[in-house]
Amino acid sequence: MTFFKKQGLFHDFFQKTMKCYIFVHLITYQFCMGADATEGRWFRIHRNSIAHRAVLNHNAAKLQTLIDAGNPSIVSINRAGEKPIHLSARIGTKDCLEKLLNTLSEEEVFVQTTLDSDQKGRPSREGNTAAHIAAASNNEDCLALFLERYPQQTLTTKNAHGNTVLHIAAREGNVRYLVLIMQKAGELEDFDVIGFINEQNNIGLGALNMACREGKPRIVAALLAKGANPELLSNNGTSPLELTQRRLRKIRGKDEYTAANYRAIIRLLKRRLRAHAAEKVAADHHEEEDDVDDHDEGGEVMVGDEEIDQEDEDAELVVPEAKKPAVGVKPAQPGRRTTELHTAAKDGLGNKVERLLSTADGRAMINIQDEQGRTPLHWAAEGHKQVCTQLLIGARANVNARDNANKTPLQLARAGNRADHPRKYAETIQALTEAGAH
Repeated sequence: MTFFKKQGLFHDFFQKTMKCYIFVHLITYQFCMGADATEGRWFRIHRNSIAHRAVLNHNAAKLQTLIDAGNPSIVSINRAGEKPIHLSARIGTKDCLEKLLNTLSEEEVFVQTTLDSDQKGRPSREGNTAAHIAAASNNEDCLALFLERYPQQTLTTKNAHGNTVLHIAAREGNVRYLVLIMQKAGELEDFDVIGFINEQNNIGLGALNMACREGKPRIVAALLAKGANPELLSNNGTSPLELTQRRLRKIRGKDEYTAANYRAIIRLLKRRLRAHAAEKVAADHHEEEDDVDDHDEGGEVMVGDEEIDQEDEDAELVVPEAKKPAVGVKPAQPGRRTTELHTAAKDGLGNKVERLLSTADGRAMINIQDEQGRTPLHWAAEGHKQVCTQLLIGARANVNARDNANKTPLQLARAGNRADHPRKYAETIQALTEAGAH
């Protein structure tokens, strides 16, 4: 009998406790929740201000009213460490973000938050700005707004881990964001694009290292095409290739799809490292030629065909798998218009193409036709030199130029041998097609 009495007392206590909990829960829910019931769960946790609720409800008119009235809630912080500008970047309310950008100072726009960029609403020490959150939350319009209003600050500002927006885009594997960021970086005057691409975070990871770690082959290909350093070491002395190989060993036999991505990255890195080694050999040959020029009394030294062939053979002994490096261009015969850019594109020397395109003289060569009527892009496309193709397209080469045989670069690329390098074939075709070639 005593047992059942105790059970009854426990039952009464449980009922009263639940009633109190439900009462407090409903009061909190009604106080914190806005019009959208699906977002109410988030409000209850994070205690948003009236400006936060306006952003969550996509109510730009209400937010503008608060701004006009000077309401302090537009810079208030919820329990997750987010201000309304962080929240608008995360959920993609472009109209609200635009109004906040028109109102807030630059310092207030790039204030850091403690909300993790994984969109799970868990506090962390990542310390992202609103621009970082936009890059991590698949909100392209919001990121474009930051790049338009504050391009330099958006590109160079780091979060608490030392990551830029390029690191975030590489980590998320978003190629569109990467293209958008790199396009804006290229438009800025006196901006070190190569230094920006190879910027390292607090643990020494560049954007390329991060893309390798996360298994993003398309990001790796795009970064290498833009000049990312494949030999960049992290703080613990790990290169991108070593990092990728370690990841592959951990997941081998567990996830074949991810393993295939890591293997693709390894192929890209090895190919780029071989090309990098070939370019170093070519640079050494150029230095030797310069020394000969300095000691020659007649001034100019002509390099004969036999000497060039011998140098190419030496280069092949040093780098067996690399293409023959271009050690110089022969004097043009009358009527010929072959330029140094033609030769570099034909040989697939990405660094040399990039170096030439960084100068006014090199850019002037971009659409020059040789004796066959071909531009440098024709040669790069025909040989499926994917890196050179992307560099030339990025420098606004004419993708629909026609040679003496009435062929465009895309037609030459499709006519090439697909079996030798199927991946390079596909990437070259894709790059030309996306640029509007036909």
